Amino acid sequence: MAQSDRWAYGSTERPASATTSKLKTASAMRAIGAIQRLANGEIGLSSKAVRQLYNTCVLPVSDFGAEIWWNNQKGYARKLETVQNSALWKMQGAFRTTPTLAPQAEAALPPVHVRLRHAQRKCAIEILTMP
Repeated sequence: MAQSDRWAYGSTERPASATTSKLKTASAMRAIGAIQRLANGEIGLSSKAVRQLYNTCVLPVSDFGAEIWWNNQKGYARKLETVQNSALWKMQGAFRTTPTLAPQAEAALPPVHVRLRHAQRKCAIEILTMP
């Protein structure tokens, strides 16, 4: 990466690529697997507790830096939707063939593109209101 690119991006990190999104989704899926082990069985966690774990452990991993790299890309959205859908199925105890809108509404989770667009707008408002 050239020096001018480093200044343009504000750091020495490279912009998000397909490889980094694969790593993000893989680590998010590992976190979902750990949550599933906690929620599995009759004495496991409740649906509300699993949702809270998803919001605090999985979303920060999968959405890291989305304020910068999200540009309504369909490929990234599909990968993050698979992560969210698997979490929803485990969270709600639904079958994999269940349409995703029902568990999303029941868990009160927005669709991926809405969540990422909201994060972008929130970051823009924070930047614009800085003193």
